[in-house]
Amino acid sequence: MVSANRVGNAREVELCTQVVLVSAQEVELCTQVDLVSALEVKLNAQEYVTNAQVMKLSLHLLQLD
Repeated sequence: MVSANRVGNAREVELCTQVVLVSAQEVELCTQVDLVSALEVKLNAQEYVTNAQVMKLSLHLLQLD
């Protein structure tokens, strides 16, 4: 009876270890999501720069008229 109980406890420890591993993977996933968000922000910033260049070019062309 005692050895069966110890096997049960060993399974509980293994299960707890797997839960910790899943939590670590969730943290890694969150970090990747943050990285994607940072890339989106960078992309938006590049878009604004491009829009500013188009506006500058438009003003320059208007001045030529």
